[in-house]
Formats: sequence, structure tokens, C-alpha cells
Amino acid sequence: MFAVGAPVDGDEIRLGVETNNQYCRATASSADEYSISVGLVECGTRHWVTEDSLIYTNLLIYSPEASPYGVVRMEEAIIPIECHYERKYSLSSSSLMPTWIPFMSTQAAVEMLQFN
Repeated sequence: MFAVGAPVDGDEIRLGVETNNQYCRATASSADEYSISVGLVECGTRHWVTEDSLIYTNLLIYSPEASPYGVVRMEEAIIPIECHYERKYSLSSSSLMPTWIPFMSTQAAVEMLQFN
């Protein structure tokens, strides 16, 4: 971690300040990479909307545990994370009514269709 060559355990890395949520902890995705896969609003993530962006923020926390002999290799590190997503469209919670009329209803109103 941080290019010092110290081994890191995935149980020592978590997203957010919640310490008991196992879903917020890192899992090994390869020999030297960890991943955390959670929803955008989980693990204490905060979000807000600006005129042109959706912004999500959280903390990535490295909290090393002491070895069985009581030795701690590194101190805790807290890394702020901020993701910006550009807003392209406006959304509303109102229901939408289609502006088109299905072809079958148009035909049925004009004449009866005969099928054999």
C-alpha cells in the first residue's frame, strides 16, 4: 500500500465509517488488487445534485489490525473519494403519458380488419 511494500489484508480496507458492515469491506480480485462492489448510496455514501453534475462522496479507510504480537505496521489512512457524473437529462418523478397512438387502435377506429 502506497508503494512501501507492506502487505495489506482486505479485511483492513473498507468503504465508509461503518465498521460492522461486511459488504463495505474489500475483497481480493487478484494477487495485488482489491475491489468493493456496492450500490451508489450504500456504506454511508453521500450524494447531491448540482446544475451540471451528480456528486457522490465517501471515505476509503485503511485500518490495520495489530499482529498477534501487538505490532502495527502502519497507521490508519483515510482517503476521500469523490465521483462526478455529468448530468445530461432532467428527470421527473411524474408519470409519463405516451404522445403516440398505437397503430391497431387507429386502424380499428377507421375500419374493421378481416383475417382468415
